[in-house]
Amino acid sequence: ISSVRREMQQFLSALTDLSLHTNEGRVGINPLSRLLPIQLLLGNLMFYIRFAKMIVSADNSSVAFLIILSCTALGIIFLFLPCSLIFHWTCRVFVWLVMGPWMRLADIFAKRRGKTPHLHKVMEEMKERERNMWMEARLQKEEALKLKATRILRFGRFAIRVPYTNIIRCLDKPLPESYAEPTNDTNV
Repeated sequence: ISSVRREMQQFLSALTDLSLHTNEGRVGINPLSRLLPIQLLLGNLMFYIRFAKMIVSADNSSVAFLIILSCTALGIIFLFLPCSLIFHWTCRVFVWLVMGPWMRLADIFAKRRGKTPHLHKVMEEMKERERNMWMEARLQKEEALKLKATRILRFGRFAIRVPYTNIIRCLDKPLPESYAEPTNDTNV
């Protein structure tokens, strides 16, 4: 037990990065190892393509139903709303609020106020905020390292991500001619 504990302590002391996943980016002798980022990108792309195919072909009827229901509800809502009038007035109000004539007054006020001690107060507040952000980032890194070490101790060096949706590559639907028969335990 002490040798295993010592080995784990050596391994945990070697952890220095923030990443919580297994390090797969090591350069090795295999020239195809550089294709790993492309393979991961294609894997993610195939996940979304299979998900879209699953929705279009209605293999997952609950997700397809929710999408169809929401699109129908939005269509009915937009059928009765005067969208062009709403869009036109929204753009008009936005332009008046953001780029109205009072921007000249705001410019004069900002130029006059920029040469006062208020600027030093704002700069000090920004420095304090940045210092707090650095401290928070450092604490997050420490927490991530603790989490990774705990995962390694509990689950081993390699852990896999379990898919949260049932996206399959090939559907396995039984044929209409297929059937099942009960088996007799005496013949087995």
